[in-house]
Amino acid sequence: MQEQFIEHNKLVNPKIIRELTNRLNIKYMVSRETGPGTLIEKAANLIRAYWPRKEIFDYSQNKIILYCRIRDEVALLVNTLGCPLYTSESGLDEEKAAILSGWLSNPDQPAIAATSALGIGFNYPHVR
Repeated sequence: MQEQFIEHNKLVNPKIIRELTNRLNIKYMVSRETGPGTLIEKAANLIRAYWPRKEIFDYSQNKIILYCRIRDEVALLVNTLGCPLYTSESGLDEEKAAILSGWLSNPDQPAIAATSALGIGFNYPHVR
């Protein structure tokens, strides 16, 4: 989609730098869910089912981000899992940093529910 990006953003002679984006320390789990129950409930059930499995997770460092499209979905996950919340409305930069710091430093809290507001500039090597 490089050409579409250049055209859409009206870039003139952009300098394109490409690097390998594979990160062997990150695991992705994709699941197709059908049947009764909401996607929020199913995501929460996956966390409850897989987090206890020590062959998948190293509790001393691994973390899980549950991305949602809208803040209402984030709120539902927070209520269901009792995990921290991170959205564009999570406060000032210092408050957002405190949310991330608290989540990353708590080995008993595997997950955080967030919108795409968390995605920009976040780099933690053991997030699943």
